[in-house]
Amino acid sequence: MSLWGSPMFSAIIGASYLGLLTLMWAALWLGIPRWGKGWRLERVGEPLPEPGLKVSICIPARNEADNIDVCVRAALASQWPDLEVIVVDDRSDDDTGRIAKEAGQDDPRLRVIQGTEPPVGWSGKAWALARASGEATGSVLVFLDADVRLHPDTVRSFVREATTHRLALLSAFGSWELVHFWERALIPAVGWLIRGSVNLDVVNRPGRVEAFANGQLIMVDRLAYEEIGGHAVVRSQVLDDVRLAEAFKRRGHPIGLRSAPWSFQVRLYRSLSEIIAGYAKNLYEGMGRRPAIGLGAILFIMVGTLFPFLLLLA
Repeated sequence: MSLWGSPMFSAIIGASYLGLLTLMWAALWLGIPRWGKGWRLERVGEPLPEPGLKVSICIPARNEADNIDVCVRAALASQWPDLEVIVVDDRSDDDTGRIAKEAGQDDPRLRVIQGTEPPVGWSGKAWALARASGEATGSVLVFLDADVRLHPDTVRSFVREATTHRLALLSAFGSWELVHFWERALIPAVGWLIRGSVNLDVVNRPGRVEAFANGQLIMVDRLAYEEIGGHAVVRSQVLDDVRLAEAFKRRGHPIGLRSAPWSFQVRLYRSLSEIIAGYAKNLYEGMGRRPAIGLGAILFIMVGTLFPFLLLLA
């Protein structure tokens, strides 16, 4: 008699799967509170005595009509005395530029620049950031994705952290805004797999070559940024944020990567198709081009998140 289809075999397979699923999620649940424990960025609530230090927030935006209003308003609400916000409307097909201007409500600190076709060999985002940095007048540059909503105290907390530790580049992991079912089901699992593959002790150690930055929010010292060549050094890179951090480290500039869930929220994707397309593009790169980890990530996502829902549908 074949085991296939027998009640005992089905029970063994079901119990094994539930056991594996339990172990996978237990490891994730227990590991998250310990991750980045020594590298957490605390919120600074009082003004910092940094006279004459101007901060330029640079936002590349392509077809971000759903996000740019909240992003610009939050950036302008940053608690910093000398601030400017520069939005590059990167050849959008929607109302991104108009909405960005209206979000500023004639605030003189906001400038919206019309993007241009990138030169040969440049990605659109890298070129938009190069344009923004060229227009910026601040000695500190903050590169911010258009789907990010900053906390009012983020800029001054970042400035204090970079000043205290003499960092030329500082980045952080914030938190996700999760609205629909697939966002809640998939983004935390994939996101924590990426974060868990980053060794913060190694990344934050000046003597090591390993580097990482989260492109959703990166702050740089302008002089160091220009010394390494700016975004021209990562003009054709898929993961321009990580490669930018590597370029800083290669030139001897200290970098920092922190855990700061309070500092910003980001709405990454709004549908299952966007989630698949977005993570397929950069998951392998983001996990250090390590095949074993990449395969493990795919298995975790399939077994730990998608498969239970497929079973329910079946």
